Amino acid sequence: MNREFQNSEKREVFPQEKKVSPLASFFKKTFYLGKEILKSFALKSIKEGTKRLVSFLVKKLGIKAALTAAGTAIAPGIGTAVALFLNAILFIVQKIYEHLIKPVVLFLVRSIKKPERAIMIVAAGLGIIIFFPGASILGVSLLGFGGLGLLGSAGGILKGAAAGINSFFNAILFPSASTAPITIFTLVIIGILFISTFLIVITTAAAFILPTAPVPRHISPTPPSIITPACEADLINLIKKKANDNCVPATLLMAISRMEAGGVWSLTCEEIEKFSRDEWWKNASQEELKRGYCYDTCAATGLCRGTTVMGPMQFEEQTWKTYMPTYDPMNRCRLDLSFEAAAKKIKTDSGTTPLNCTSWAEETIRKVAQRYCGSCGTEGCKESPLPGDPCSPACGIDYCGSVLILYKEYQRLYGN
Repeated sequence: MNREFQNSEKREVFPQEKKVSPLASFFKKTFYLGKEILKSFALKSIKEGTKRLVSFLVKKLGIKAALTAAGTAIAPGIGTAVALFLNAILFIVQKIYEHLIKPVVLFLVRSIKKPERAIMIVAAGLGIIIFFPGASILGVSLLGFGGLGLLGSAGGILKGAAAGINSFFNAILFPSASTAPITIFTLVIIGILFISTFLIVITTAAAFILPTAPVPRHISPTPPSIITPACEADLINLIKKKANDNCVPATLLMAISRMEAGGVWSLTCEEIEKFSRDEWWKNASQEELKRGYCYDTCAATGLCRGTTVMGPMQFEEQTWKTYMPTYDPMNRCRLDLSFEAAAKKIKTDSGTTPLNCTSWAEETIRKVAQRYCGSCGTEGCKESPLPGDPCSPACGIDYCGSVLILYKEYQRLYGN
């Protein structure tokens, strides 16, 4: 079948610095803190070490916490170490809030005071939801901010919303020491909810996305491997029946099937039976349509124009009408009918007599393969049995040679 393809100040501990960014300062303090931890635990007891670390944190990092209660812990220094860990976590979260979350929130709050910017934010949110379903949470957030801006253009609603946002983050990120564990637990729960929502959106959106189908035809330089069908008896018997009914070698029909849509050979017995039913595609899932090759490979891959190609034997619509005129073109998705149509075409293209049904010559096999794909491929075309071969890359490197090799291998396995 022919196809057309195409960031200075003097400090007691740290050396003098000039214009150190908050992020760089944070990393310096973290590095110094690490050194103190190693020194304390290596040369002194756990209790003395953690006391020095606590003093350093309270003095240098400004972490305000009542740590005296930690002395009543199970072992000296352990309670202090736990409190130190919790406060260190809060310190990191506070810095993230101050240098990342807060500026973004303030920017959005300032932006949505102007109606025209609020509209842009709403549009951006809608765009993300529509075109990037996986980032729907971000889109919904932008949509909410923009909506508040439009509703609060008079000022009242907007100020209340901004105050509420700041109150929320202050309550979560600047708690007292006694509520630190609860705060961390709350943050963990929020994180779990965020991830769960993201996964739900992804899973739901995927149901509306058509599967990305691979190019059905085998186009590598070497032929596909000889494999045993997942449901050997059913598939081989079906192929043999259609071949015998049309006086063509069953092994040639097998070879072309492996080249055109090799996934057919991984179908289960249940799938073979299902995909041979009349109009099975009407109630099929997207995955079933993909497994049964019931999609237009021209539209899916962009390898051809002006026609549709689908089905286990990859028929163009017009070619299907030529050999199966009494069947609607959607019946190209029926496994049994697709094999039948392919057998009819093979017989016609072979030019053999009505009684010559097996043991065809190599030249005949190559000729049938060339006419089925429309070319013997970019290299195989140099030995095409028929003139005018377009050397189409859509037919791979050596389509005809691969069909011939498969034909001989299937003869060895299944006879003629």
